[in-house]
Amino acid sequence: MIKEKVGMEDILEHYELLKSLKKRNDELVGFCPIHDEKHYNKNSFCVSTVKNNWHCFSCGAGGNILDFVAAMENVKIRQAGILIQKWFGIASQEDRKLVKEKREIKAPKEEKKEPEEVVNLPLTFELKTLDPNHAYLKERGLEKETIKEFGLGYCKRGLMKERIVIPIHNEKGELVAYAGRYPGDPPEGESKYKFPAKFKKSLVVFNLNRVKNKAKNCKCQVLFPVLR
Repeated sequence: MIKEKVGMEDILEHYELLKSLKKRNDELVGFCPIHDEKHYNKNSFCVSTVKNNWHCFSCGAGGNILDFVAAMENVKIRQAGILIQKWFGIASQEDRKLVKEKREIKAPKEEKKEPEEVVNLPLTFELKTLDPNHAYLKERGLEKETIKEFGLGYCKRGLMKERIVIPIHNEKGELVAYAGRYPGDPPEGESKYKFPAKFKKSLVVFNLNRVKNKAKNCKCQVLFPVLR
């Protein structure tokens, strides 16, 4: 399941390695980030974007995303999977089993309680390669200052691929999710907006953190960038 939701390009972007690799047909090549290869071929590290795997012709290592993270973090495959789930907000099999068990438990009628709401935990990563100069942002009349202030940008790859990304913060200013808005009319079968699977937008008032900060020094109305 992890390998179906997260690709090698997502992992390389997490480690900020994409910029150091060169595109060659359906492959990405460059120096191997796992070992010191000052004396090896600069193109020994090869990533297949089609097969979603990697191989180093210098040290002989290779495999899928789990093998790569395990090598980078010097941990076992199971721990690598847990790290990837945490980085990209993917529920584990144990989490889904626990949720199912909780649903099957029937409490006595007199002690029946409302289900607990899921808290939107702060993210442990940031999307740092968003394009703030996409034409759609200009079409909507957004100024450069507004785009920069709200961290808007076009995502070329990853979970929000080919969408305008809008960072969402809680009232404390902590980044809890990224919303993706398709620039224009979405393809058939695709929704206009996309949110992370576990994100509960009803628990977050967008831009509230800025309103609280602005209200301390100004009584004027705070504007929101709306991408309807």
